[in-house]
Amino acid sequence: MDLAELKDNPREWWPAEKVAEVVKKHAEEVQADVIITFDSGGVSGHLNHRSVHRGLQHLTRSYPATTPPIFSSTTVFLLRKYSSIWDVTLTALPFLPNLIFSPHSENEDRALFFATWSDYRAARRAFGKHASQMSWDRHVYMVLSRYMMMNDLRRVR
Repeated sequence: MDLAELKDNPREWWPAEKVAEVVKKHAEEVQADVIITFDSGGVSGHLNHRSVHRGLQHLTRSYPATTPPIFSSTTVFLLRKYSSIWDVTLTALPFLPNLIFSPHSENEDRALFFATWSDYRAARRAFGKHASQMSWDRHVYMVLSRYMMMNDLRRVR
């Protein structure tokens, strides 16, 4: 999308109402059953990413009956961010009690996502669609980031 109000700029806040409007329209068009986004930390502190989180909070508060569930990633510190699959223990550990004590109950506020090889390749292709974003550090990110492999998600309320 090329919207004047939502130009890519890591130092610019986007209006929550505009983000909510754009995401709501797109979610309806594709009949989304879930939305996954950044958390309030934006993974890297990127203001546009943080703005998306704020916009989706606005969306879920404004249209709670018609908005699909929204989950956000969890920002982790730098060492964990670049520990790839080796972060699996720390990422999965909080989910262990539910697996042991109530394996059939559903915790609607948290989710654990592991990418398949196909998911990983699709994410790399998506990165490749944004040539302006493909600096040397993005290549490192695609190989070493735990976000490319797994994410623990929390429900946005």
